Amino acid sequence: MAESLARALANIDTANTLILYHHFDKWLNASTAHGLHLKLPNVKMPMMHMQAEQARKIWKDAEVSGVALPGKPDIIQANSFNCPKVSGIPLVYLVHDLAFWVRPEFSTEANRLLCQRGVLDAIMYADAFIFTTEFILGEFERMFPHWLEIQQKPYTVIPLASRFEFGKRNSIKDAPQNFWLAVGSLEPRKNYELLLDAHSQYWKKSRLKKPLRIAGGKGWKSDGVHKRIIEWQALGRCEYLEYVADSKLQELYQSAFGLVFPSHYEGFGLPLVEAMSLGCPVIAAKEASLPEVGQNGVLYLDALTPESLCNCMLAVEEDSSLRGELIEEGVNRAQRLTWQRSADLTIRFYERILGMKY
Repeated sequence: MAESLARALANIDTANTLILYHHFDKWLNASTAHGLHLKLPNVKMPMMHMQAEQARKIWKDAEVSGVALPGKPDIIQANSFNCPKVSGIPLVYLVHDLAFWVRPEFSTEANRLLCQRGVLDAIMYADAFIFTTEFILGEFERMFPHWLEIQQKPYTVIPLASRFEFGKRNSIKDAPQNFWLAVGSLEPRKNYELLLDAHSQYWKKSRLKKPLRIAGGKGWKSDGVHKRIIEWQALGRCEYLEYVADSKLQELYQSAFGLVFPSHYEGFGLPLVEAMSLGCPVIAAKEASLPEVGQNGVLYLDALTPESLCNCMLAVEEDSSLRGELIEEGVNRAQRLTWQRSADLTIRFYERILGMKY
């Protein structure tokens, strides 16, 4: 997300300088070799080749002594659950989701505490807030009623977008379309147990019996799901690809029969818009932010049950006109969610913040 936004900002706002910090406050990297490297005249990367300990001192000096950060930024945006304390510079904090509070059963204690610390620090130190969806804004206001208005903190909603350029749509006749695709780490929030149960029902009822491919790293609390997936691989019903590179993920979206995404909770749901942008029809849960993001471009489950998901998979498989409509509506929806638009909205928000007194 941060890389896509940075690229878009650098491309559309050449009048200003974009500063990329490859070490950000408490997020220090053992190596920055794989960090984003933009060779553009309006981009600075002062920490690109900096050692972690040197960066730690710089951020500490900025917090304790008010020493200017490299590049002397006019505004800072925090894109992770980490909020630095700096003086004299407006700090914008991006809120992705609040699942660690709203649905703590899907997280680990360590992850919950890490994310909680980031948001609570933001409440203390951040000057403005960006939310990725109206849903997450609503969640924040439910957790902290009227706080934004009382503290007079400027805020806005800026959606994310697909990291992939709009490609050729899948052709109903000639695309491979020989598998269902699931994208996301193996963790309880992604609801893989329900997906596997639904695919098991689908396998019994379908005439075509398309296997399931899963792209995503092994997350927490996933040993049982991982065991089922390995067993299914031996039967030829599933293929677990683990984490895949962007180029491979794009290929999967373009050649899949459809994306199945029965997640319990998403702050945005990037797989939806990425699949839609590449002409891959989407079946998703009608939960959290997903209806806001997918709108008419997604076939939503009537209920979060294996039966409902199985029925949706069979409907898309048996009705080519329904699948065609999903592709058409999905592409149309994704075209309204671009990183250029997100960057433009971000710049306008920066201008609004810099016009205020701090």
